[in-house]
Amino acid sequence: MRRKLEHISLGKTIGEIMKTRVLSVRIQAGIGEIVKVLFEERIGCLPVVNDSFQVIGIVTRSDVLRAILRINEREFLA
Repeated sequence: MRRKLEHISLGKTIGEIMKTRVLSVRIQAGIGEIVKVLFEERIGCLPVVNDSFQVIGIVTRSDVLRAILRINEREFLA
């Protein structure tokens, strides 16, 4: 790990390393849509936006997994 970090300039700003293509999901998005984006894009989280495209939160793979497990548990116990 140390060798990998040796040639990285820690003096760079976030603006120099950030991605400008920002993926997000609307608050009305379904779990299936979110899962698709997370896995197709190989990312761990997505900003959640309202109808004005203002960021109102973030959803992670862990959040989605917990939601799916709760849904499955309720269906199993029903």
